[in-house]
Amino acid sequence: YNSDENNAIELTGYYWEFDSYSCTIPYPWEEYEFVYSIENIGDVNGDNKSEILIERNSYTLTTTEWGGQVYMGVKITEILNVINRTTLYRINIDIDSIYPIIDLNEDGRNELLISREELIFCINSKFKIDVLNPINEQVMSTHNFNIEWDTDSNYDHFEVLVNGMSQGITTSKTVSVSLSSGWKKIDVFMYDKSGLIVAINTINVLVSPNYTQLIMTFVIIGVAVGLYIVYKRFRKKEKEMVLMDKKIDKGGKK
Repeated sequence: YNSDENNAIELTGYYWEFDSYSCTIPYPWEEYEFVYSIENIGDVNGDNKSEILIERNSYTLTTTEWGGQVYMGVKITEILNVINRTTLYRINIDIDSIYPIIDLNEDGRNELLISREELIFCINSKFKIDVLNPINEQVMSTHNFNIEWDTDSNYDHFEVLVNGMSQGITTSKTVSVSLSSGWKKIDVFMYDKSGLIVAINTINVLVSPNYTQLIMTFVIIGVAVGLYIVYKRFRKKEKEMVLMDKKIDKGGKK
């Protein structure tokens, strides 16, 4: 149905399999929503046929930082040509609005304006980025690792963001990061020579706590406390020796 829940979109007779998941719900109070919005958005690619926008979740069984397992949902937005059963656009980021515009870089495809919170992107679905390492929902055993990606498209440079913070601009297809513990959202942006963002790929990874660093911290604290105790005892002993010397001096004068 459309979001206004008044006009139905007839899909009978067309078979479309998005993903085949066997999702076992580990807890009775948890719910998983696969497809939660279907919109008829009109002709996007100029073929005189209306396209369908679908917002859905893709679920992956993931180990949490506490050792439990849950299904993590990744929001995916797709624009589909249902008649020809082709995917025109697939964007794996949260978006607030999407709007097709004209062909800006003369590649034969109209660009899309996409807004997410306070950001606006201009996307061309002809280009794509494949993040090779780490994979989505991966649990990282170290805080220091490389983010690697690949593309067959023409590009000028890339930019990597972690939780919205830029890690710098690069022309290579890898960047080294050192991250704190917890879930991290990693965005890889690809730009063309005009400065347009022509592709985005987003993954989420879990950085495990650095137990080695934690142990070393406790060891350092323990050593510091031990040295402080030894110092206090030495100072106390030193004061006792001074008092004894004073008593001896007073006794000698008498």
